[in-house]
Amino acid sequence: VGEMPIMLAEDADIFRVESLNHLKNEAAELGKNSSIEIECITTEGFVVDEVMNLEKIKKPDYILMGMKVSGSFNERVLGSVATDIIRKTKTPVIIVPEKAKYTTIEKMAFACDYKMGTNTQILKPIKDFVKMFNSQLYVLTILKEGESLESDKILTGITVDNYFADVKHVYHFP
Repeated sequence: VGEMPIMLAEDADIFRVESLNHLKNEAAELGKNSSIEIECITTEGFVVDEVMNLEKIKKPDYILMGMKVSGSFNERVLGSVATDIIRKTKTPVIIVPEKAKYTTIEKMAFACDYKMGTNTQILKPIKDFVKMFNSQLYVLTILKEGESLESDKILTGITVDNYFADVKHVYHFP
């Protein structure tokens, strides 16, 4: 029989304050060399639910997440929480592996199911990020098994290709 740790309300309050202070210190350190606005928030609940709630309230440009390796192939590649958030959000998600060390971002991937139509506005944050780091963008085509690229998706593909014409990009088809 496993044991579950018990945390008293007083301990939880202390932990919450200490965690928020740690986050603020990290944000201040990161902010010294960047013009990116960093806001620190602590909340209680299930991670995916809390991230989705904050997304609705804050409407961020990106969701930045760390990940640990475990579980099935998708979970080993991305992490179970990250996988769930990617499936539920419309905001671009940036995943950082647990033991990653910063180097310039040379390659970025964009998973595209070609269901966006011709609305390129949703691609702007991705393009901005690719330009910021002068990265190569890999557009990964996502199709369900047996699905083919029909005329509307081909038109969307042409639109995506034209939109990314001024950045280095390549396509990957399954």
